[in-house]
Amino acid sequence: MLRRPAASFVTLGLLVALSTAATAQGRPSFWLSFGPGYGSANSSCDNCFGGPRLGGTTAALRVGGTLSRQIRLGVGIDGWSHSSGGIRETLETIAAFGYYYPRGIGGGLFVAAGLGYSHYQADTDPEATGGGVGCTVSVGDDVRVGRHVALTPSLTYSYGDVGKIDAGYNGTQATGWTQNFVSAGVAVTLFSGRGAH
Repeated sequence: MLRRPAASFVTLGLLVALSTAATAQGRPSFWLSFGPGYGSANSSCDNCFGGPRLGGTTAALRVGGTLSRQIRLGVGIDGWSHSSGGIRETLETIAAFGYYYPRGIGGGLFVAAGLGYSHYQADTDPEATGGGVGCTVSVGDDVRVGRHVALTPSLTYSYGDVGKIDAGYNGTQATGWTQNFVSAGVAVTLFSGRGAH
């Protein structure tokens, strides 16, 4: 999970842009949030049924900058993973996010929404993969434990319209593939500059 090289380049590029914009407005405000969690996932396709939701481990990594007293922007990766019968399935969403703090950033409570890319992978032989449009919604609370550090419990829902799943020489395995996962976790959030207030 969270190991796609493309995601690293996208994250780095957008982070530089966000940090530059924030600094230009007099708000040097880099932030970074990362942490594990647990959640359930489901998928469906044209020739299959959703079945029961499966439990699995989750992880999230998000970075960005502060735009205003109530708005933060960032990019991030949210993932879910489950192993059964020697096969690991991984669902990921890589997205650009907007965070809204109703009571101001110092108030802690926030809602966040992101739009980007959703990915599916199963460690079969050959590997089964697919990708399409994805979106993520989160609610959480930055609980300050220091001037530059917060613990951030959150609840996240991620949805992906992947479309087609291919497995190398075995060809197309599924069409009309959609996937979703719900995750509850606690992240460590680090702040710098005036964004630490």
